[in-house]
Amino acid sequence: MRVIARLDLKQEYVIKPIQFEGLRKVGKPDNLAKKYYKSGADELILINVVNTLYRTSWIEKFVSTISKEIFIPITVGGGITSVQQAAKFFQYGADKIALCSALFEDKLLLKNLSKEFGSQSVVASIQANKVGDNWYAFKEMARVNTKKKVFDWIKECIDNGAGEILLTSVRRDGLMKGLDIEMFNEFCDICSVPLIISGGFKEIQNLKSLKKMPDAISVSSALHFDKTTPQKIKNYE
Repeated sequence: MRVIARLDLKQEYVIKPIQFEGLRKVGKPDNLAKKYYKSGADELILINVVNTLYRTSWIEKFVSTISKEIFIPITVGGGITSVQQAAKFFQYGADKIALCSALFEDKLLLKNLSKEFGSQSVVASIQANKVGDNWYAFKEMARVNTKKKVFDWIKECIDNGAGEILLTSVRRDGLMKGLDIEMFNEFCDICSVPLIISGGFKEIQNLKSLKKMPDAISVSSALHFDKTTPQKIKNYE
């Protein structure tokens, strides 16, 4: 199981929302990226959380700099809406790109990106929340319910070329109350590509409740607030 350190970025700071709301500064991205790299992270995910709405560009420079200082795969997401934008990040040193909201606006985007860069470089990020008895995919920092059921959306993303699925539980995000076991167990068997589970990680013991181990786990708050380290999570048996 890969352990992926996630950095949510806003205006040159790492921030941490709770359930995608109430952004709180937790540090500088270069410091935290190096810290997690040295403490055993297998990969890094950088999500520019305001890019979809406000179109900031400083993250391009940061990716170019940090990719020369840490030597693990870097995934970049936030506001990428075209093959041309994605190409820039690959040129700056990103290994993968993650997309969420844009996939609902441009039905061909995922296919075009997969064709251009290979499916192994494209991650479909799904903000999942349960409404009534069903799980739905949300967009725009979980503000908008797309009305697309997560079950159907995972399959559609894979059919269109996604090489990985990043599945984040909106209701557990940032709370550090444990992974959303119900969500993961609901979808782990239908995902034919590597599945990254995200949202709410608290302690290693929580993994015992999973029906099967995920391909990867994305962790942010538990790392930011020194509750654990990537290496400690990887040592779990």
